[in-house]
Amino acid sequence: VEIPRKEAQPETGQDISSLRSTLDWLRAEGNLLETDVEVDPDLEITGMQKHFDGSLPILFNNVKGYPHARVVTNFFANMDIPDRLFGWDGPKDRTRKLAYALTHPIPPVEIPQAEAPCQEEVITDDLDVNKYVVAIRHTALEPERTIGSGNSVVVGDYFHGGSHIGYNRMNCRWGNVCTFQAAPGSHMWQIITEHYRAPTFHVTGLTMRRRETRPIIYALGVHMLDCNNIDTTVRESAIFELCNRLQPDIVQDVNIPFCMTDWAGCLIQVKKRLKTDDGWVRNFLAASLACSAGMRLAIVVDSDVDIYNMDEIIWCLTTRVNPRTDILNPAPGGAGQTFIPEERLTAGDRQWTAMNTRFEGGMGIDATIPYGYEADFQRPVYPIERVDLRRWFKPDEIAKAYTG
Repeated sequence: VEIPRKEAQPETGQDISSLRSTLDWLRAEGNLLETDVEVDPDLEITGMQKHFDGSLPILFNNVKGYPHARVVTNFFANMDIPDRLFGWDGPKDRTRKLAYALTHPIPPVEIPQAEAPCQEEVITDDLDVNKYVVAIRHTALEPERTIGSGNSVVVGDYFHGGSHIGYNRMNCRWGNVCTFQAAPGSHMWQIITEHYRAPTFHVTGLTMRRRETRPIIYALGVHMLDCNNIDTTVRESAIFELCNRLQPDIVQDVNIPFCMTDWAGCLIQVKKRLKTDDGWVRNFLAASLACSAGMRLAIVVDSDVDIYNMDEIIWCLTTRVNPRTDILNPAPGGAGQTFIPEERLTAGDRQWTAMNTRFEGGMGIDATIPYGYEADFQRPVYPIERVDLRRWFKPDEIAKAYTG
């Protein structure tokens, strides 16, 4: 679904500071799918979300087993919507502004508890989490429901005086005793390791908006564009900031397409200025693979390549890579992730644990033109901008020809 772009943020005075007001804006703009038909959290929500993967946000007003709650999902599935929400002029502008934000954080605004909407109602006597929070079953292969958008917040002494906020998949199997998934090497993994705790937490209170106002649960389906885009927007910016810190102004953009998953790959676009920049390309590859635990594939291309077009990436790999010198394997045996089946195979018949698996190191590919040889790799540029098709064909004929 193509969302009409605007150059700035939503109209002056538009309140996008809360989920409810943002949904009101989406509804007014015609960018919200909304239904009052009952939906089952068991497979139906994720099945519907996958149908509309990459499309509009979806609001379910009637959730089976949860008369007090509503569910929203697919909120970040189409990045045109967050671009408009935050005033970003497309992916390149988004990556650069988020990269700046990583090193220029704004101070938090503390809301008094009496004024906090999410704490209008506090429950301490009946702590069966699944009774209040909508958990979803993602696929028929899973035996239980999961809270895909469960936030984890750790501050103070438990995080070296700093603060952590993220989200982890959570399962509330035993009323108020819940488990969560922490990726090896992540903040939560570090906290668990340091304090010798199991990935389990005990719920001591449930807070929400007043039930009569129908609280909205963000049921995040994992391994969809909704989840993927949340991760990649920040990861792209982190890789951009990392490379730009190593050597400013060479890297032009970073993209992590869906087919690379949200953590296992990246495409880096560069614009070389000097012959020495050939070497910086290799440094960017090594740094990106080493600093992103488990990254499997990093590709660097020139600025004449559209990194949002996988046809161009494959063409670039076919025509600009020397298989003897341009394919790197840095950090073999380093820290990886057991998300990738190939890495799990290194455990043999043992359990898939960090102790038993071995990271092969990932693959870095320099698909750039050696500096000074640009003319040898020049592509034909056809004069399409000189031809006005309307001189020969009607608008409907042109549209038909384009769509086939």
